[in-house]
Amino acid sequence: MPIRTVVCILLLLSACTLLSAQCQDQTCNWGSQGCFVCNGGSGFGCMASSCTSCTTTKCSSGGGGDKGPAPTQGCENLMDHLPSMKLRMAPAGMKEGPSQAQVGFTFAPIAGKDDPAILTAVTLNHKDGLVERATLVNLGEKPISAYQIAWVVGTSPEDAKITLAPVFPVPQGLAAKATLTVPAQPFPPSLYKSGARAAFFVASIQFADGTSWNADLERVKENALPADNSVNDKKKEPVTKRL
Repeated sequence: MPIRTVVCILLLLSACTLLSAQCQDQTCNWGSQGCFVCNGGSGFGCMASSCTSCTTTKCSSGGGGDKGPAPTQGCENLMDHLPSMKLRMAPAGMKEGPSQAQVGFTFAPIAGKDDPAILTAVTLNHKDGLVERATLVNLGEKPISAYQIAWVVGTSPEDAKITLAPVFPVPQGLAAKATLTVPAQPFPPSLYKSGARAAFFVASIQFADGTSWNADLERVKENALPADNSVNDKKKEPVTKRL
C-alpha cells in the first residue's frame, strides 16, 4: 500500500476521533501531507469530515472556556482578523512554531462587530476545488433579500487578494436571526499555499425594505491577515461601514 494512502487513512481516523470531540480550539489545516488535519486555532472549531474536506467554525465561549462549535451557543463574537502567523504557528504546549510546511494553509470566517450578517461556518473541499458550503446568519432585525460573500487570501496585508462571490437573491427573504446555506463556490487548489490563510466574510447585504449594507473591503484587506501578533493585542475598529 502506498505511503500516501497509509498516511491519509491514519489522518482520516484521527479526523474521525477529532470530529467526535468537536476538535475544540483548532482550525482546518492543509499541509504537505496532502490531507486536512486539525491544528491550533485560537478558539475556532475544526471538523475534518474527510481527507479533502474540512469545516472551520467559530462560536461563542461557553461555560468552562468551551470555544468549540455548539448548536446551543451564539456565534456573534467573530474577530475582524484571523490568528496571526506567529500565534497560528505555535500549537498548544510548544514555544517554537513548526516549519512553514507543517503550518500549511488555514481558513476561517471573520466579521466586524456591527455586521448585520455573518458566516458562522465554512467548508472547503480541496478535491473538488470548492467552497463546498457556508452558513450565513442574519443578526439584524430586517429581513434580507440578497447577499454576497467574499474571501481574502494571502500571508499578510501585502499580498492579500479579495474575491467576491456572486450576489445571491433570497426571494422568500431571510428573517431576523434565521440562517441559510450559501451555494458552493469555486475555490481552486492553487490557493492552498503553505503559510497562506483565507478569511471568509459577508461582503454585502440587501434588505427587503430597499436599504443596503457593504463591507469596507479596503479595511478588510488591511486587517484580516496580520503578519504578526500586534493586531491580536489591541481592540480593532469594525471592518464594516454602513451605506
